[in-house]
Amino acid sequence: MRKRTNTNRCFGMLVRIAPVGALLIIGGCTSSKETLPSGYQDYKIQKGQYFVEYSEKYDYWDVLTIEYPVLQDIETEQVAAINDIFYKMAMEKVNYWHLEPDTEVKELQKEYSIFSSDVHCEVPYHSQHLVSVHFQEAYAPISPVHYIHMTERAANVDLTTGKNYTLSDILTINEDFSKLWCQQAYASGDYGDMIQEDDDTY
Repeated sequence: MRKRTNTNRCFGMLVRIAPVGALLIIGGCTSSKETLPSGYQDYKIQKGQYFVEYSEKYDYWDVLTIEYPVLQDIETEQVAAINDIFYKMAMEKVNYWHLEPDTEVKELQKEYSIFSSDVHCEVPYHSQHLVSVHFQEAYAPISPVHYIHMTERAANVDLTTGKNYTLSDILTINEDFSKLWCQQAYASGDYGDMIQEDDDTY
């Protein structure tokens, strides 16, 4: 396994959740009796990489390039937990399909000719209170030709508490939200024919 690194400086304030365009403001308004944590004005996010090329540990080939962010220059106990959130999210599919298989996946692995995964991460937003990380992955169990899967996931972590915010923390996920999201996705054209503006979609 080899690791490679890149470094970015971090500042900012808001998170945009596409395609609806909702904004998440961490902290919100406070009364005169409340005080927000001061946050962190200057820190680093270093990009780490889990890299494997034909390790020969398994009965099939494995090719892995997994990027994940690593927080640095913050002296708090929750930093290790935050970095663990990022790392586990980056490794989610690799662990499930390759490194930590359950009984069902172990049976499926007998058919593998190769397991490949490429995870790209970026930090579209960062501030003294919040870091948002976007992961895009292409992975292929069994065969890189016939079983290619594309997936995306994200983490929105409060630097002062270590809490990872999900959509259900800031939005009510119900039929109305699903309809609005589908309408916006259809109007954007970003999803091609995958999303249609009809009752079956909603």
